[in-house]
Amino acid sequence: MSGLLLLLLIALVLSLLLLGLMITWDTMHPPRRTAGWALGRGIDVDPADMGLSFEEWDLRVSDGSTVKAWDVMTGMSSPGPVVVLLHGWSRSRIDMLPVLETWSRLVPRVIIMDLRGHGDAGSRTCRLGQREVEDVLQLLQAIGTDTILVGHSLGATVAIMTAASGRSGAEHVRGVLAIAPYEGFDVPIAAKLRAKRIHPWLIMPVVMSIFRCLGIVRRSTSTHAGRLECPLLVLQGAKDMVSPPEQSRMIADAGGGTYMQFDGGFHDQLWMVDPPGHEKACAELLAQARECLRTGPTDQPPGGSA
Repeated sequence: MSGLLLLLLIALVLSLLLLGLMITWDTMHPPRRTAGWALGRGIDVDPADMGLSFEEWDLRVSDGSTVKAWDVMTGMSSPGPVVVLLHGWSRSRIDMLPVLETWSRLVPRVIIMDLRGHGDAGSRTCRLGQREVEDVLQLLQAIGTDTILVGHSLGATVAIMTAASGRSGAEHVRGVLAIAPYEGFDVPIAAKLRAKRIHPWLIMPVVMSIFRCLGIVRRSTSTHAGRLECPLLVLQGAKDMVSPPEQSRMIADAGGGTYMQFDGGFHDQLWMVDPPGHEKACAELLAQARECLRTGPTDQPPGGSA
């Protein structure tokens, strides 16, 4: 009997390890949304489809791989920081074209970046913010002027961590718009498991251990938000099952920022729930960023360690 129990235990451990490896692989290798994906759905492929002129950048990052970015000139004559758009997990710069439409009415220049492991980026794996922050910092160094970081989901956490990093390039950030951020990358992974009717309490310790072995460590978004020296605006959908609203509010409070909740909003395409409200919020953040440029960084106490 004891031998049978031992065999069952070994089978359970091996099953959990195999499932953990599969979840880790899928998380680090999201589906690619490229031009072919957009054409197949009849949606805009690039800014030219919106009547906007742009250049494409190939940004070589620290590990030698490249990420792609669109440098869009909107035709607006008003002064203002350059806006950098960062998409969410399993998305790409194509998904941020509706957000570009909003900002194209507010600022003269917008840059949209494919995060590593997504879209047309040359890097093969997503690192859940562990390396993406370095990539965005290199982009900011290349831009070399005042910026507003706008991110969705994974892109939102990357935007906050980049602005709060205190490293070269971060000094250019004058505002952060975080759309549906989460406290740690384990949160959306667990939500995805629940959606598949897999209870995360048993498998998540295995998954997080595998990530640690790969050098990917959970970091607290709210702790990083507490280090920000620029305005922070957090937009959140009340029906979001991926990024819990209470976490987004906590992140906004930690950064001394503004929290705005859309009652009919889910996790994706939150900007489509109330387009006028979204644009108004963007305009208000832009005004705060310009004020930050005029008066200097906000005086906030530093946060704790991540």
